Amino acid sequence: MPTNKPDWPKYEDYQLNIADKPPTSPAHYQRLRPQPIEVIESWGLGFHEANIIKYVARAGYKGGPQQKIEDLEKALFYLTRLIAKAKAAGEQGQS
Repeated sequence: MPTNKPDWPKYEDYQLNIADKPPTSPAHYQRLRPQPIEVIESWGLGFHEANIIKYVARAGYKGGPQQKIEDLEKALFYLTRLIAKAKAAGEQGQS
């Protein structure tokens, strides 16, 4: 019985294509050295921490004043979730 599986690209091919065409750096990150993605990768941050860094770094530089507030609220959303996760895991802050 024939299967109609799509001819998906191999993982190795995908990696090569990405290396050949790196994504451009948006204007709201170009002013930053190091770039947020470099910090995130260098520090080995998780999803929540990475989003906090990303949204705080771009706040006020992408869109207008309302976008700044939205970016800071997004950072707060991820920080609040991260704190809740830490509390649920029984982690305590340092005094």
